[in-house]
Amino acid sequence: MKADPTGTSAVDGAVRSTLAAVSAALEAARAPATVLPMPATQTPTQTPTATPAATATATGTASPTATADMP
Repeated sequence: MKADPTGTSAVDGAVRSTLAAVSAALEAARAPATVLPMPATQTPTQTPTATPAATATATGTASPTATADMP
């Protein structure tokens, strides 16, 4: 192996080492920590109840008469 008077092989090794460390850190950050599986069906924890906002009362008289057109 020849001597490297410019020191590029040392720099190259340092760059490769740094890139490997950064790559490993990015891979670790990208991987989800702990993912809990979602249940296939979810059941509601509360039963919805509907309350009417207003009550309506009808007053009046109904007329029992009807007309029909006879041919």
